[in-house]
Amino acid sequence: MQKSSVFSVTAGILAALVILLSSNIYAEAAAILAFASTMGLLHVKNRQHQARHPQLQDQPLNQDSVVTEAIDQNSNDIQLISENLSSLDDAIRNSTQTLSGSFSGLGSTSNQTHQLIKEITGLMTSAAQHNADQDTITVEKFAGEVSDILMRFWQNRLRKITVKSLIKLALKKGFIY
Repeated sequence: MQKSSVFSVTAGILAALVILLSSNIYAEAAAILAFASTMGLLHVKNRQHQARHPQLQDQPLNQDSVVTEAIDQNSNDIQLISENLSSLDDAIRNSTQTLSGSFSGLGSTSNQTHQLIKEITGLMTSAAQHNADQDTITVEKFAGEVSDILMRFWQNRLRKITVKSLIKLALKKGFIY
């Protein structure tokens, strides 16, 4: 095998590795461009060499078993790369559909929440207008009442948990039979 052929195969393998391992399209494009440029330069160099030495003719590719094996290996590698790209494409499509569905669900939930808030504030406003003799409800008063209700709930919950924990501890230590 000639030195340029070894270099070509090595450059092809390196370009394939960069394409497989990189997730950056610019890096992949650069690897392909570098490989194509290298192959072009080797082709021009080979043509110049043949022009200077016309008696040297390369054997046809189908007669060189090493080159045929390399071509077969590259064909297998290209097929493997194509299969990997196909499975990667399928995974990206599935992920995109899932993500799109998530955003759709999030949008509808957000719209429902917005409508509910509008209804509550509308009811509060209309109730305040119809009942002028009663205290008006402000956002601050509403927030304060909700805060008080939640505080009482958690205080009661904490008391129940604390009482249960003390009873269990007393039973465990033998203070209560």
